[in-house]
Amino acid sequence: MSSSLLELAKRATQTSPSSGAAWRNLGLILQQGGAYLDAFDAYGRALGLDPNDHQVALALSFCATRLGMKDEALSLASYYVQARPNDQVGLVNLANALLGLDRLAEAHDLAISLLTAAPHDPSLWHLAGKTARACGALDEAAQALDQANCLEPNNPRILYDLAWTLADLAKTEPALDRVEQAISLNPDPDVSAALTFLKATLLLAKGDLTGGWQAYRVRHDLALASAAIYDLELARWDGQASFEGKHVLLMAEQGLGDELAHMGLITDLLGHLGPKGRVTFCADKRLNGLVERSWPGVRAIGHTTHQILGRRHRTPDEKVEADVWLPIGDLLASLRPSLAQFAQPGGYLKPCPGRLAHWRGWLQSLTGQVKIGMAWRSHKMDAERGRNFAPLSAWGPILSRPGASFINLQYGDTDAERAALLSHFGVVVHQPPELDLFNDLEGLAALSAALDLGMGCSNASTNLLGAVGTPLHIIAPPASWPALGQKDYPWYPGARIHAPTVYGDWATAVKAAAHAINP
Repeated sequence: MSSSLLELAKRATQTSPSSGAAWRNLGLILQQGGAYLDAFDAYGRALGLDPNDHQVALALSFCATRLGMKDEALSLASYYVQARPNDQVGLVNLANALLGLDRLAEAHDLAISLLTAAPHDPSLWHLAGKTARACGALDEAAQALDQANCLEPNNPRILYDLAWTLADLAKTEPALDRVEQAISLNPDPDVSAALTFLKATLLLAKGDLTGGWQAYRVRHDLALASAAIYDLELARWDGQASFEGKHVLLMAEQGLGDELAHMGLITDLLGHLGPKGRVTFCADKRLNGLVERSWPGVRAIGHTTHQILGRRHRTPDEKVEADVWLPIGDLLASLRPSLAQFAQPGGYLKPCPGRLAHWRGWLQSLTGQVKIGMAWRSHKMDAERGRNFAPLSAWGPILSRPGASFINLQYGDTDAERAALLSHFGVVVHQPPELDLFNDLEGLAALSAALDLGMGCSNASTNLLGAVGTPLHIIAPPASWPALGQKDYPWYPGARIHAPTVYGDWATAVKAAAHAINP
């Protein structure tokens, strides 16, 4: 972004604050420089002054998409298309806005209709590939994106979507080649950040921790739409300074499953603090009791996460006077630089003894010698995420294990799903009585520790099973990066991962998991 142009544009809005053209020009300069939030504000002022400036509405929709403002993006895209129904750029933007709201069939149908009318346009092959991917048709998506790449071989956005699709198809090396090619083209900051994050997951999926953790730092780059802002007025750890004698504020990252997996790093960190060091751990407040019981002397506080103009902000629930703060994942590069450092004692979370005894008693009342906890999906399920979870209809080989009682650990309303399992397989999945599986993590931890083993996808419940030390079998998609290229899931001793080698072949993965528990 040219500073002189930006200053001129700002001065024009100050001189003529009622000029829609001045605000429009400022928005354009800000957008070209990647300052989408400021651009959104400038464009919004311009549209308010001239509601018939449809190009401003289109630009606003682009910015809203980049900022994660999905409803606003669709509203503005629709407004533009109503004014210019045959404009291809506007229709492509509308398809992307529909895609952002998981209206996948509408987005794909629109993409195909546009492609049919202009079959040599690389942008339309790109759109068709993205919408096919979102619908779960990865082979079709890869073909469309490859065609887009052939027609426009040096487009970093096309290369990114092609690499992402190849990664999900477990074609790790070709995906890495496309990522490196795209990065070499010096793309816009947002595309560069997305490419670097994808590179991190691919390197970690191969077991390359050195390169993977280095690239993984990009998750905090604000050019990345998913990056959070931590509202703290403390010095951030630089990645090198000693923790000796320091009061360290650890901020949990991402979702609850990630918080649970990263918590094992607390034990590593405590060994670097010395006798005068202290740790305050800021995580989901449902974990406070477990944290303070598991690591006496560690103070646990909750956090609040909220959205401001499409950007996640995370704030401690209490003020903390610490010497330094850091997102807990920043410890991975220094404390877990190789797989050898993952060989930690199991069961780092300690459940309440009284509640553990309660659930052991309840489990003993059930028939079956082996008590198996199961969870099968994420709390947030859209079509894009859904394809990474084995459908319940594939669970037959596991549920046929003789001498087992199955216990529901899946949070949310599962009545219909458990009824379907009973109808299709004749298996009762027992609901733990009077236990809120979403909010009562103390109770869920105690139940998890009382079980003989756990089965399921990687979600909060299975991560809690691993954290309390229960033997665990995870059913994951191909080339899942948290596996770090291993068959034994490194984050928890006694955990194994079962993944298909071919996208969508859940039957093979489930059979492998079933064989592991019933050889």
